[in-house]
Amino acid sequence: MDIDLENKIIKSFINKEFQLRLSYEANNKREDFISKIGNIKYFKTICIINETKKNPSFLIIQQFMKKYDAANKFYVISNYVKLDGIYIDLETAVNEFSLNGPASLIIGLPSGFTHYKGDSYASNQPNFYLVPQIRFDGKTWNEDI
Repeated sequence: MDIDLENKIIKSFINKEFQLRLSYEANNKREDFISKIGNIKYFKTICIINETKKNPSFLIIQQFMKKYDAANKFYVISNYVKLDGIYIDLETAVNEFSLNGPASLIIGLPSGFTHYKGDSYASNQPNFYLVPQIRFDGKTWNEDI
């Protein structure tokens, strides 16, 4: 796991009142942390864009990642232990999580633009993208955000 990156993710996307607890759980109670990030109430609404109930295709996710300068490297947070806390290529991540996978965050680097996929057990499975107000690499966003 990349603890520094995960703390950056928590500070960027999680509501302030939950940040300390989720940071602790990310390091010490992984299952609790992952369970909580499966709930939209923890996320800052200002960061959420393009919310949908459908699973987007790989090409759509790839287009968003390229548009938001997040197509170089990907980090996954998921309750799918095999892929949790690792760097992975986008196609593998999308293939693993797109249909019936567990809740997951696929964080695109260097910008921090993230695809969120909720648990597939729900008939109205949430899918959305998260845009950090401050890019992870410190650069400024283009005007179109």
